[in-house]
Formats: sequence, structure tokens, C-alpha cells
Amino acid sequence: QANPEGLNRPANFKVEVVPKVNIPIDPEELYRTAVDMMFVVSDHALTQTWLERTFSSPIGPAGIYVTQTATGKDPSRLNTQHIIWGLNHVMLAVTLSKKYCQTTATIKLDGFAIGAIEIVPRRRRIALQETGDENEPLQNVNFGQGLSHYFDREVTIQVAYGQRVIDRKLIYLTGIKAMGDAAEKGLDTPCEGMLSIGIQQVTWNLVREGGSHVPIFKAGHSRVAAFSTLGKLVHDNRFQAINTFMKIEGDLTAVGGFHQGLRAATA
Repeated sequence: QANPEGLNRPANFKVEVVPKVNIPIDPEELYRTAVDMMFVVSDHALTQTWLERTFSSPIGPAGIYVTQTATGKDPSRLNTQHIIWGLNHVMLAVTLSKKYCQTTATIKLDGFAIGAIEIVPRRRRIALQETGDENEPLQNVNFGQGLSHYFDREVTIQVAYGQRVIDRKLIYLTGIKAMGDAAEKGLDTPCEGMLSIGIQQVTWNLVREGGSHVPIFKAGHSRVAAFSTLGKLVHDNRFQAINTFMKIEGDLTAVGGFHQGLRAATA
């Protein structure tokens, strides 16, 4: 049975989630912020360490903070992989519990806290300058303008809507997972496709077309295609099954999208 958290996590990695139900947060703000956060985080090497970073909602005052905890002999143990696991865990916990509120997720390794992901309804501070600018809001992306350093050829995305309406929260959650899955696979890793399975049989997949003439498909293509497809859903405010077609320099390279149901999960 597929696990919605994508379990390559070691047994010594734990996330402790503590909600403050008396401090509510707008769910749409939270999911939009988490989508942007995963898109930014997943573009970094899995071993890159993080100190502090602020991710701002594109539609309101909410924010998500990443902080490092200086404990033990090595105070810089919090890395991209831990943040991917942590964000997937806390967003799954919030979605299942439906406790949309200020939340702290403490990330632990070998029983020691190494950092935290904190969800807050109102930002208290701005990102530290040395950690980079805050992330950009969801948008439709022109991949020909060097969005990711993993691509040296023009990538374009086209979509076509299906009929089935899907809970927008589940699409967001699956998209977040899909971007993290691509990073764990290795963004520059050639493959025949990517499949990410969320809860309630909501899936994201992107599968390379057959034929020797088809350009090389990389895991990183799935990451940017998922983000772009989410951007289209948000722009159109149509959260339903959607087919995604990815072209490289005009050649149809991969087909997939967001779907729900057993057939989608096994396709």
C-alpha cells in the first residue's frame, strides 16, 4: 500500500506536531504558502544545510518559518531532505486533523531537535538577508527563461481539464509531495516517469512518451510541471482532474496530471 508521506525516512527521524487550535489560519493561505515553500526548498541539494528562512503567503499575512536548533556537536544538521520530510509530515497531519491553526512541527534526529517548521497566521519577521529572498507566489511559468538550472532546453506545459472535481486541499497536498519526491529522486536524474500518491487516491504522475526520438525526461521535469499545473488550477479556480502535457523544444515528451481514483493510482 502506498504511503502518502513517501517513506524513505529513517527510523531515527521524527516530527512532533503541536497545533494551537485557538489561533486559526486560513487553509487556502496555508496550502498556497506550503506549495511555494516546497517549490523553493526542492530546488536545493538534499544535503544543503539551513539556518533560518521565511516563506510568505502570496495571498495574505500567513507565513511558514524554518528554524535550525543548535544542539549537540553539530548545530548545522538541518538540511533540505529534513525540511522536505518535515513539510510533508506537517501538511499531512494538518489535512487529516483539519486543525487549520498556528502549528509547530519540531524536527528530531536521534532524539534531538535539529530544527522546526512553524506555521503562523501573521508574519512576525522578514527573512534573513543571507538566506535569500522570500519565495515568489504561484504563477504560470515560462520554462524557457531559465527557471531551473537543471534545464538547458525550452520546456513548455499545456493542460486539459477532466470532468471529476477533486478536493483542492488534496490536490495541493499531492502537489507538495510530488515536488519533494522529485528532489529525493534527484532533479537531474533521467527516468521514465514519476508517480506521487497522496491521500484518498489523489495522484500526480508524469510519464515519458515512448520512442527513441523523445527527449530525455528528468525527475526535475515532474517538479516544475506539477508546480505549473497547480498554478493553472489556482489561476482558473478549477480544482478538478487535469491532464498535463510537457513538451521539450516543441516535442511532446511526457503526459500525466492530477487525478483521483484507483485507475489513476495504478496507471
